[in-house]
Amino acid sequence: MRERVSLGAAGQRLGVSGGDIRRAGYAKVTAGRLEAWEHEPPAWLRKARARKRRPGPRRVKVSCCVCGTVRGVRPGLVEGCTHLVCGRCGRSGKRPEVPSGPGMVLVRTFSVAGYFDGYVHRIATAGERAGVHRAAALARAGLVNAAGEPES
Repeated sequence: MRERVSLGAAGQRLGVSGGDIRRAGYAKVTAGRLEAWEHEPPAWLRKARARKRRPGPRRVKVSCCVCGTVRGVRPGLVEGCTHLVCGRCGRSGKRPEVPSGPGMVLVRTFSVAGYFDGYVHRIATAGERAGVHRAAALARAGLVNAAGEPES
């Protein structure tokens, strides 16, 4: 009778789990079959090994620029943001301290990584500059009209 090897022990020798061997359709493994698989791995074994080598989800640590709260998030969620503000600071109205310059805008994106709001400090586009000028003109017109109205 051929010597049998447990699925767990066979999996350890092959670099996979015993469940991978069972899913491939083998309930029992003999020493001879194990040596054959080690010498020339079948397709299911090559795929199982490739799955084991696949890297897990990558996380980066980001922090709130106001209070310093740190969380781990996926890097793709926060790329392009120059500043991050946590939910607690964002709800209390705190914003990142950014030096203002002529033609610069601070663009806020809500919930970029679940708990954080993202800010981008950049040069304003032509449409944004025109919008700022229209808003300023409306504000000036509103203040002029409000000053001439009698108080009740």
